[in-house]
Amino acid sequence: MYKCKYFKISELVHPDLLKQHGESKCWMFFDDRLLRFIDWAREKYGAIIINNSSLKDCGARKIDSSTGAGFSAHKLWRAFDLHIVSIEKKCGSDKKSKADEYKKIREEILKYKEWEFINFEISNKGTPIWWLHVDSYNRDKREYNA
Repeated sequence: MYKCKYFKISELVHPDLLKQHGESKCWMFFDDRLLRFIDWAREKYGAIIINNSSLKDCGARKIDSSTGAGFSAHKLWRAFDLHIVSIEKKCGSDKKSKADEYKKIREEILKYKEWEFINFEISNKGTPIWWLHVDSYNRDKREYNA
């Protein structure tokens, strides 16, 4: 069983899910390739926030969560929304600048053969997203619009 080097399970799952299933099962439910990817991203891009005291749905979400689509990869333990601290600090609340920075990161990651299973959400209802959504759904297109 793979457990992240840089992330605690509490940073990856909604607190209610952790309480319901416990730490061991929560690790087990994730695609280990996705866990390895977020550790790699942490090594490459520096500190990353997924869930914290104000973010609860950027990792595994409760199935009845109103956040995202009904069949969101987050609800099936197959997605993370990464907030790279250096980008957050550099861009502050400027969502367009953040979206541009994350676009550069996606373009870079698309070049790595080892991460070819990773997909990216690039917009939400036509608005570019200002974080890095990654998932391991079986998709035809690696970049998609929600």
